[in-house]
Amino acid sequence: MEIFRIVSFPILGFVFILTIIAYDKCQKLEKQLKKIKRQQKGDRSMSRLITNLIGQKVNIVMEDGRLEWEILDVDGDWVYLERTDKKGNRTEKYIPIDAIYSIERLTLANEGK
Repeated sequence: MEIFRIVSFPILGFVFILTIIAYDKCQKLEKQLKKIKRQQKGDRSMSRLITNLIGQKVNIVMEDGRLEWEILDVDGDWVYLERTDKKGNRTEKYIPIDAIYSIERLTLANEGK
């Protein structure tokens, strides 16, 4: 009985480590599968729509919150953004289109619709 306890602990540890590795690989495969499905559907319309907003200031909602950005450039999968904070510090950022939850175009009060 004592030998069973000595042998079973390392085996359980090994199984636990294999489970963690397999879970990580499953997450990576799911991400790749989503990307392939999106490409097959031709879901590049988001990229095309964002391309129409180049040079405009927009509110972009991402996982880390909502901020005002200016869209500088867009390619198939990435958006190049810039913003200036209240102190005048400029921040440039590349983000994947998949990370964007929503975009709101900012319009001035005197700008026509």
